[in-house]
Amino acid sequence: MARLSGLADLEREAAEGRPVAVSVTFGEGELPGSPMKKTGGHLLVVGGFTEGGDVIAYDPAGAGRDQVRRVYPRAAFHKVWRVNKRGLAYLIGPALPRRFAVGVPVADLWSKPVKRAALKLDDPEHRSQLLYGESVTALEAKGDWVRVRAEEQESFLPAGAWQGYPGWLKASDLKAAEPARADAVVRVRQALLHRGADILTLSVGTRLARVSESGGTSLVRLLDATLAEIATDALYIPPALPTAASRAEIIRTAELFLGTSYYWGGRSGVQSDPRAGVDCSGLVSLAYRIHGRDVPRDSHEQKLHGRAVRGAELLVGDLVFLTDDETSERVTHVLIFTGGDGLIESRKSSGRVLRTTFLERFGRPLAGIETGDVVRDISFSKPRRRRVFFGSYF
Repeated sequence: MARLSGLADLEREAAEGRPVAVSVTFGEGELPGSPMKKTGGHLLVVGGFTEGGDVIAYDPAGAGRDQVRRVYPRAAFHKVWRVNKRGLAYLIGPALPRRFAVGVPVADLWSKPVKRAALKLDDPEHRSQLLYGESVTALEAKGDWVRVRAEEQESFLPAGAWQGYPGWLKASDLKAAEPARADAVVRVRQALLHRGADILTLSVGTRLARVSESGGTSLVRLLDATLAEIATDALYIPPALPTAASRAEIIRTAELFLGTSYYWGGRSGVQSDPRAGVDCSGLVSLAYRIHGRDVPRDSHEQKLHGRAVRGAELLVGDLVFLTDDETSERVTHVLIFTGGDGLIESRKSSGRVLRTTFLERFGRPLAGIETGDVVRDISFSKPRRRRVFFGSYF
């Protein structure tokens, strides 16, 4: 069962060869061509659309087999289904693979189906987090779990090709809906969204489709096509092209997490434990999402996908990558350059998100370091030798 946002969703299902059972309600004269005068609730199957966009339906109310196939006017069908029944639909298989959207404020992505009673900051099975409205491709269902690719968090290493980040989500976290085209993103760590009597707490980085704005309140369209209210100053409108303000916004977003705990796989401002934050690449992912850019999920892939730059070319918002050790090519940590000698990071060895400098971290300033150099990381109780690389997404 799903709440679809409009006829475009039905057209997409039909184009992929999947008929959809829908529920309609109408009064006398509201659905021309129907074998029923009116109904308080009726199921029929949508199988396709005419060239003109009208709905081809198979209606069991037809008097005989030759009366089942019906063509209903598009506008009238929209009213009796989408308006009167809020897009209630029953999706028919084969269901996988197919696209879904995250329908909860934050969904945890795991390496396998797991049972967890409470949040654990260093849980090795915890892979990432997805925000409300993020798109996934569902590949396999197993009980209450679905194996997915998180399409807005790219990865390379698991498959040897660029694709969505793999893992398992609870099926209850997903919604059979196509997100509306978003034009705004939540810019505060947590924002309250009001839908009637319901209140949702959304994370920084959540993308939303604005409908209107008045008196400091924005009206946004949700996955089920209902409308909700959110404070306008909680939203940011990313520019079409990068600007100096984009770089500043990346830093401002990262600063929202200062002092929060390092959380393996963390990528949300909304956590069951309010002290929990993000991991190093999750911090980068959210900071860049504000700018309107989806970067790969893990630090190694973030380096692969970015543009290499020299130390003298580093600008505010660019990235600094560290390998596991001086002989390894594998990047295991990423920091955000804040200008001058400054950096901000979610540091596992310290257990929190913090500000630092090249001098504090490596014993020498940025001016004395070049991309590819071996540096002595003195943030550990026993200093480690690692290679450093600089990258940019601008």
